[in-house]
Amino acid sequence: GGGFSAATSDSTTAALDDSRHYVRILPRGSYSNFRIQDGGAATWMGLAHGKMTALLIPPTDLNLALYTSWIVTGARDAGCFLPHALPLRRQIIRIDVVAGQALFIPCGWIFALAAAADCVAAA
Repeated sequence: GGGFSAATSDSTTAALDDSRHYVRILPRGSYSNFRIQDGGAATWMGLAHGKMTALLIPPTDLNLALYTSWIVTGARDAGCFLPHALPLRRQIIRIDVVAGQALFIPCGWIFALAAAADCVAAA
């Protein structure tokens, strides 16, 4: 990035300097385990090729507490599937994304991604 001086008084403009974009290549069958975007930020992904499934869990107080416990107790590292710990699994939102579509994940939402086919995505 670049171009904004330290003297910039508009914090919104200065924050744009810190944005990052990248290309993600995911082979069929790969996945990213449940997580919250760094700092609880919103995130997006545009799929250029392939098919991906996203599972999203709303950031309720209970869900965030269960997520934190899942991380802290080591259940995540032990292979425990987070949705099995949720009392209301019907809260989980499944979204299938195909080439040409984009996925937006709101601030604070817990999410996982799985590649149903070889994928190329920009984020």
